[in-house]
Amino acid sequence: MAGNGKLSFMIQDLPDGKASKEVSLGLGELDLGENSLLEARVEFNFHKTQWFVDVSFSVNAVVKRQCQRSLKWFETSVESSYHVTYSSEFTHEEIDYSGGKKPFPNPDDPVTLDAEVRDSIVLELPIRPLHPDFIDENGQIKPFSTQTFGDTELETSVDPRWQALKHLK
Repeated sequence: MAGNGKLSFMIQDLPDGKASKEVSLGLGELDLGENSLLEARVEFNFHKTQWFVDVSFSVNAVVKRQCQRSLKWFETSVESSYHVTYSSEFTHEEIDYSGGKKPFPNPDDPVTLDAEVRDSIVLELPIRPLHPDFIDENGQIKPFSTQTFGDTELETSVDPRWQALKHLK
C-alpha cells in the first residue's frame, strides 16, 4: 500500500476482497489545531471489488488539551470510527464529498485520509476543554465560583472625570 504518508493508500495496491492495515501515529504527526496529538492507533479495513472500495477505520487516540478554567494541560482519550465508499457507479447527486460516498480518485493519485482521521478525532473532543479536576464522578461540570482576595470596596467608585462632565451640562 504505497502512498504519501501513513494515512494514504493507492487503490490499485489493494488486493481484491478484504484487507486491513494498522497505523500508529506519534507526537505531532497529525495537526489537530490548538490540541496536540500524543499518540494514536488507526485500524483500517478495506473491501475492494471491481465496482467499489469500502474503507472504514477506527481511531484510538490520546490528545493533550489545555483547560479553559485553570489553563492546566491534561490528556484525554478519544475513540472514533469512520466509513467511506469510493465508486464509479455513484450519480452526481449521490456523491457526498464531506464523507460517506466519493467518486473513484485518479488511479495514479494516492487516497489520503489525513483529513478524515483528523476530523473524526476532533469531532469526538468536548467543545469546552475542562481539566478532570473540574468534572465530578457523574461526568457533570462542577460549579465555578469567582473568588476575590484582599480588601474590596463595597461602593462602586465613580471616575472623577465623569462627575466633572456631568457639571458641564
